[in-house]
Amino acid sequence: MPYTFAHNLSLGTSKSGLTTLRCQLMDVLGNNIGSAISTGFVDTGSGTYIWSYDNFPDDFRGGIKVYDNSFPLVTLALLVINPEEGEYIDMRVSEIISQNEKTVNIKVNNGEDIVNIKTEVSDETISILPGVQ
Repeated sequence: MPYTFAHNLSLGTSKSGLTTLRCQLMDVLGNNIGSAISTGFVDTGSGTYIWSYDNFPDDFRGGIKVYDNSFPLVTLALLVINPEEGEYIDMRVSEIISQNEKTVNIKVNNGEDIVNIKTEVSDETISILPGVQ
């Protein structure tokens, strides 16, 4: 499923007010992927732009060449995209259990009730903290 990612483009004050900016997706070998993209640019002033694109292919890893269509052979910026940076972020980082924490289900009473207990592993000691749900 395609995903969206936004980027900051700081091109310098001499590139302020450009209306013909383009982006070209490239694989890690520099080969073009698809056609040039002319949408998603927002001029924030002084040669700084926000570029947002909502159709990055699944598992896209590569570069994005930014240029002015009036001078297509001059690369103004090069962005690098790795899927780990934007595609595989499905929940808040604060909700992800660290590698040193595990949630354990323990059956109590007659086996019908389940209590969640958060454990932290520190060296060789395991501490059981108050229930976490």
